[in-house]
Amino acid sequence: MPRPKNPNNQYFNQKVEDAVCAYLNTTDQVEREKHFRIIYPALCKIAEVWYHKLKFSYSDDNMEDDMAGCVAWLVEKMDKFQCGKGTKAFSYYTVTAKFYYIQLSNKNYKYFQKNIPLSSMTENWDVENSDSEDNIKLESAQFLFDFIDYLNTNFDSIFPTRYKHFARIVLDTITNYEDIEDFRNRKVLQVIYKRGNISENEKTKINRAINIMISQLTLFKKRWLKDDSSMELLVKNYLTNEEKEIIKNTIRLGIKNNGATELARNFGVSIDIVMDYAKSI
Repeated sequence: MPRPKNPNNQYFNQKVEDAVCAYLNTTDQVEREKHFRIIYPALCKIAEVWYHKLKFSYSDDNMEDDMAGCVAWLVEKMDKFQCGKGTKAFSYYTVTAKFYYIQLSNKNYKYFQKNIPLSSMTENWDVENSDSEDNIKLESAQFLFDFIDYLNTNFDSIFPTRYKHFARIVLDTITNYEDIEDFRNRKVLQVIYKRGNISENEKTKINRAINIMISQLTLFKKRWLKDDSSMELLVKNYLTNEEKEIIKNTIRLGIKNNGATELARNFGVSIDIVMDYAKSI
């Protein structure tokens, strides 16, 4: 059975992916221009799609200028993409576009606070709700962007070789999937399975890759909330005395779904560490 097409990136197909690598791997100006003519419409489409998906209240409503600025940003960042590292160009430029719009919205928000009087707003404009919704959306999008950047930066160190292929499928999916609050959400899992053409036998490997991401997510969020923007690999391969006590009172070996995965997620360690300790009690 042929792999189903992803409706989100039909405009950024394999021809565009190949053109990106060909563009980056040559210094011949004529060749670069030829490849750029293939790439440019796809970058414009990314800018258009994510302008509408990440539309925030704080905007000067100049859609054409905002999208043109995003395309210019994508072109400027083209050379930063590394071919052959496992990441799709589509995923990289999608994240880059999201980041541009997040930064633009932050800039517009600060300008709005300083320069726009409340009297200029329409009667049905709700200050409190708009502030709250936009701040939540901005913070969530920024966190997801930073976490994806962290995973890509440390990909080879985080994932064992046997899970790398499946981790890349998950990572490419969450890069282009909005409002993910739980990697184990059934709807998200179905998208991952379909996108990667995952068989029943391979689902356990997808779940293992997700568990590793979740362990990293717990550690990364603690650092991120402290405004630490470093991309250094986070490793926690130990359990505190309090965590060990929780395991003693929770885990019952031999019982299916005994809570080990949830504990590993909460402690920020791999499930193997939890299970190894449970077996040693």
